[in-house]
Amino acid sequence: ANPRSFRYIGRMQVATPPAAEGVLIKRVGAGILALTIALYVAAMAYCTLNGRIWIDEASYVVKSLKYVTGALHPYTAEDATWYMPLYFYQLGWAQKLFGAGHETGRWMSAVLGLASGGVLYLICRRLNLGAIVSALAVAVYLLTPTTTYYFSGATPIATVALLLMLAVYTVVIGQGRPRIWISVLLGVLFWALFFYRQNMILAIAVLMPAYIFMIGS
Repeated sequence: ANPRSFRYIGRMQVATPPAAEGVLIKRVGAGILALTIALYVAAMAYCTLNGRIWIDEASYVVKSLKYVTGALHPYTAEDATWYMPLYFYQLGWAQKLFGAGHETGRWMSAVLGLASGGVLYLICRRLNLGAIVSALAVAVYLLTPTTTYYFSGATPIATVALLLMLAVYTVVIGQGRPRIWISVLLGVLFWALFFYRQNMILAIAVLMPAYIFMIGS
């Protein structure tokens, strides 16, 4: 029998695949990624230009610009909103830099959503999945109709998805032993997740013990 090498993720023994992948496999994986990106960009362009504005989008677009210009102050008698603050300021400054309107927010979401797909690919590769499997994971993630719909809106969903992927990636690279800079980075990501969407406290409740398990202490 051929010997197999193993490594540890936290306390879990995981088989390590061969170090080198074939050139053909890498090219097929790159082709899948390129096709995924092309289809994603086409879908985003169509949805951004033709999608109807929905209530949450309109609220974020209008209020965010008023927040950064000082015309409206959140969490006061003027606007006792229950939404978390970070995305309002992110979208507001984006509108000041690139022009007011929902198109700015939609394209920002599209770019951040694509970035989250890139982080997903890095997570898969870090877990020793092959190039083709990793690329297919990104394709399934980005080209699902629900993902396409929500990543083309001027809402915090794409931003939260990117932060969540970064948090998972931080957990994965933290395997083996505790490192202060990774723990601090993960804490910052958890803070950002909560102050973008308060329901992300559920994700934090899952990722925190996962991180402790991965570092093995």
